[in-house]
Amino acid sequence: MSKNIFINLFFRRINFAIILIILFALLFRLTNLTSKIIWHDEIHSQLHIVGYYSQELKAHFFNGSIIHPQDLFSSLTLKNNLQDSTFVDTIKGLLIDDPHHPPLYYLLARFWLYIWGDNIISARVLSIISGVLILPIAYLLSQQIFNNQKINLIFTLLIANSPFFILFSQEAREYSLWTLFILTSYLYLLKALKTTSIKLACLYWGIYTLSIIAGIYTSALMLIVIFSQWIYLVILNQWNRRNLFCYFLSLSLSFFAFLPWLIGFLNNFQTYKIATAWISETQLPLNIYFQYLFINVGRLFLLLNEVTSLNYHLNIYIVSIIIILLINSFIYIVLNCQKNIKIFLLCFSLTPILMLIIPDLLLGGIRGTISRYLVPSQLGLLLIISYFLGINYYKYKIAKILLAFLLILGLSANIKNMYATTAWTKDINYNLTAVANIVNNDTPSLIIGNDFGYHFGTFFALSYLLNENVNLQLFSHQRELQNFQYPADFNKVYFLNMPDSLKLELKSNENIVFKESFFDRDLWLWEVKLRDEIKTEPEFDEKSIKK
Repeated sequence: MSKNIFINLFFRRINFAIILIILFALLFRLTNLTSKIIWHDEIHSQLHIVGYYSQELKAHFFNGSIIHPQDLFSSLTLKNNLQDSTFVDTIKGLLIDDPHHPPLYYLLARFWLYIWGDNIISARVLSIISGVLILPIAYLLSQQIFNNQKINLIFTLLIANSPFFILFSQEAREYSLWTLFILTSYLYLLKALKTTSIKLACLYWGIYTLSIIAGIYTSALMLIVIFSQWIYLVILNQWNRRNLFCYFLSLSLSFFAFLPWLIGFLNNFQTYKIATAWISETQLPLNIYFQYLFINVGRLFLLLNEVTSLNYHLNIYIVSIIIILLINSFIYIVLNCQKNIKIFLLCFSLTPILMLIIPDLLLGGIRGTISRYLVPSQLGLLLIISYFLGINYYKYKIAKILLAFLLILGLSANIKNMYATTAWTKDINYNLTAVANIVNNDTPSLIIGNDFGYHFGTFFALSYLLNENVNLQLFSHQRELQNFQYPADFNKVYFLNMPDSLKLELKSNENIVFKESFFDRDLWLWEVKLRDEIKTEPEFDEKSIKK
């Protein structure tokens, strides 16, 4: 009797701990959600959710007319859609514009908007729900691997407290949902391999197959996860006739389920090549490339923006401690772990990232530096750290100190994130608020730009931050600006992300000069003035004019 009471109390403690972790995870993900800037990729998500093709919006807004910011952001709703779109339009839009983004997340988000609310913030809530559902699945996966409550709780807690996963849970993008399907697929693969019951085996293989199909239809990068699982099974080499049949049946069903989208993808392969050319064409020096890899490991516990984050000595020391902990965890696993657990952890964590790094080193590119591509490996790294700390928690005091250190790092980063309006996940639009503040400072003002490259999404994102007295004049391409006439109805006129060729062309007009108002890697804002007006403005002197 006393034994049963003890077991009940133990499991109540475990359940209470999980509930507490989930509540903290919700707090960090929900707080200040509406104050986070909307950025380029979220604009494209919303564009497809609502059912647009990008060319529709470009033709409607990027035609040289002077428009209000509200005209842009209000169009990205189901209510104010320029046409009566359907779920089919969402699928067609993805195939035409972004065939490398499968449709499941966008269809779910569209359905969600009908229920929750017709805006991008509502789409973010869907990601938060996915991010919280990850936690019980993570706990169950750890239990399936280790059968150790301490490791299970540490793994769940590290994911709940990780700024990396929290930031992706706050974005209207598919990566939080994809994380859920990654963990679910691993959980039910292990369950299916272990069970001796035929009925349970059919159930587990069925859920595994559904999670694989859902994962592929959420992100094509799920193929990397499937390959990692295959490598694990091949190395483990513990097949029986039933598991072998069920596994290949699962893969076959997944292939045929994905075949319709694969055909659509191949039909629009040229669009994919153009949209993702920057990934393979961008080249980084090896030292910078590996700095990005270290930063992405550090992002599990810290808010690190660019390589320049490592210019701060404190960040270097902290990331070094994390890397040393990770190396020790790997060594411990190789030397002390059971064979099946060792193989699983190494395949889970290393295979996905090696499939990105090796092509980069051989062919060039930056696949391995893109944080969202690293989600499977990041989960694996947290699982390895959790095992190392959990198994040594009662043996060595340093394990407790390191766990407390990681949790404090995460808590500090998350508290900082709660009050921030931007984050490293905003990438090319990280400093968009700074641009908006400059333009909003002098109204009425006008921003001129075009739809070249990523500028299209940037202008839609900027529209959420602009005052009502700010106007935009957007063009489809720079040729329409050849006969540029300075607008006389505005206090300030700005060019945002103006091509250098256009700037040189306009400088041939001796009465027009430019002043750099803001500049970073992806955003450059120029104030344009008539030379006659400069004489009355001392701050607009010749030294400040870019030649």
